[in-house]
Amino acid sequence: MSEVLALETDESLLLLTSDGAPTELASQIAQRSRDSGRQTDVSTLPPSVSFYVEPPAEIADKMRSANVILELASNSTYYSSAMRDAVRGGARTFFLSGIGPEEFETFMLQVSNSRVHALGQRLMALLKRSRRIEVLSGFGCGLWASLGPAWARELLQLPIFRRYLNAFFDEPTGLCRRPSTQSSLAGQVSFSGLRATINGRLNIDGAVFPPEQDCPLEESFKIDVKAGRVVNVEPTSAGKRLSKWMEENRRTGGREVMHFSLGVNPAARFGRSILINERVFGALTIGIGYGGKRSHTDLVVTSPSVWLDQKPLFKKGELVHPDIAFLRSSFVRPSPGVQRTTRKAE
Repeated sequence: MSEVLALETDESLLLLTSDGAPTELASQIAQRSRDSGRQTDVSTLPPSVSFYVEPPAEIADKMRSANVILELASNSTYYSSAMRDAVRGGARTFFLSGIGPEEFETFMLQVSNSRVHALGQRLMALLKRSRRIEVLSGFGCGLWASLGPAWARELLQLPIFRRYLNAFFDEPTGLCRRPSTQSSLAGQVSFSGLRATINGRLNIDGAVFPPEQDCPLEESFKIDVKAGRVVNVEPTSAGKRLSKWMEENRRTGGREVMHFSLGVNPAARFGRSILINERVFGALTIGIGYGGKRSHTDLVVTSPSVWLDQKPLFKKGELVHPDIAFLRSSFVRPSPGVQRTTRKAE
């Protein structure tokens, strides 16, 4: 609450959970918040077959009046109009969709979120100084893109340029201290090159989400990108599902490359959570689809080699750039743990 959210005692906290999601963690966080004198509410989202949901009106009203929204639901309100209204009204929102007590202890309590965020800032500063990115993802697959001229960095943040050129550099995840901020689990740096310059082939071997059955992937497949569009997908089982998804979302940019992300969370390990998979140290995520409910999907490459302006940044998942030196152990700290109730053997 202090390090990540900078939650003041006079601010209100709303926790969002859902049926089937771990409620023990939400209860503990809510109790700790109430013990500190904060106005705290826990709301449960109704069951949904979709990962992205629109909350009912009574929960939407609570979201608009809350200072801080912490989401632990297995489904997510990230793209909902209610969340958009809350953020515009000044709320800061932190997403831990589907995270349970064990994941919370490993990836939140045992990692210095401030240090991981600071590493992300250094990486983002390096990206902003660079003009070209190159990625090798194994099996002879390579992808290249221009990051745009340095003088245009601030100009490209304007909505009209971000929409049509799709060149941007987002704040690293991990801290959510300013009004009208949306963030999530520490360890992700998201950006994009000039869309027309994104070309090549990637071997997708980590995860695709959605759909849920391909997180993590059982077999890898290759995609071909031309001028920022996915033009071909290898017809494996997962590849066919992705092709079907792109066809169903063709009107909302189902083939358009919207962002790249680099993972820098030393504690993250591949599993069934896309939130964690995207943050595995050295992983590359390519996001396609304009966004909105069910119209964006993320494809994860596990350990690519990445170059910026012909200087190595990552080599097979290890950070090797001379301008960013760090000690992984400095990111890990002892954790008080999440208290769990145990059932006595009968």
